[in-house]
Amino acid sequence: GIGSLLGVPIRTASGLTVGVFCAADPQPTQWNEDDVEMLGQFASTAGSDWELRHSLAEHEANERRAGFFNNHDALTGLANRAVLLDRRRGARDRPAARPAPAAGDPAGVVEAPPEDLVAVFFLDVNDFRTVNDRFGHHVGDQLLASIGKKLRQAAGPHATVARLGGDEFAVLVERVDAADVAEELAERFRAVLAQSTSIGGEEVSLSVSVGIALSTTAAELPEHVLRGADLAMARAKRMTRGDVPAPPVLFDWKIAAEARARRRLQDELRMAVLNNEFV
Repeated sequence: GIGSLLGVPIRTASGLTVGVFCAADPQPTQWNEDDVEMLGQFASTAGSDWELRHSLAEHEANERRAGFFNNHDALTGLANRAVLLDRRRGARDRPAARPAPAAGDPAGVVEAPPEDLVAVFFLDVNDFRTVNDRFGHHVGDQLLASIGKKLRQAAGPHATVARLGGDEFAVLVERVDAADVAEELAERFRAVLAQSTSIGGEEVSLSVSVGIALSTTAAELPEHVLRGADLAMARAKRMTRGDVPAPPVLFDWKIAAEARARRRLQDELRMAVLNNEFV
């Protein structure tokens, strides 16, 4: 249905052709130089507009990427430590859900609910250095990304999964019913990560040490809860024997006291070396 067509390329300032500005007529038309010049002006305006929009879109995309990587681990796409602590802080400040009054209760009186439990899991891959030594860091990075994906799937959509650095990961789960539920979750994480993964044509299986710290939503600083889970994980790692990983360890104040005693002993030993007090 086109009798005649006039087209002018749409070019950017750098000379890149990004489209064509066309005029069409159902009747055969003899286009003159004025028509070409007018269409060229339209094409120039369109090219400038396209370049501006493209530049703005690229700038916004760069800002989004920068914002994402400020809050996420570049390798796995997981949240980082700052986001994990912020989510824990948010759980502390969030009011606990209250049950509805019982049907037929004229006063509408309900008992105050117990404070929600928040669980923080600290996971450390056992002997991960041998993976890098055997297969190379490229395969090690692929494996870490695979661990992040498996943890996200096992933890569920409402949990926060973070990579804290190296081969250390953490999971934050709000509103855990009891300690045994948290321990079951930790065993699920261990089982999922123990499944072999094919990386670069090689089957790699891992074991992890898991520490758990529980707190009510209204108590304790987020940093202290994460530190408690870290101490519990260190206990689990010390309990590991050869290729048999220890079960998940739940943090208690006895673990904290032992950690303080170890630090005190280390400080005393350093001072003893400095002061030449060994015989």
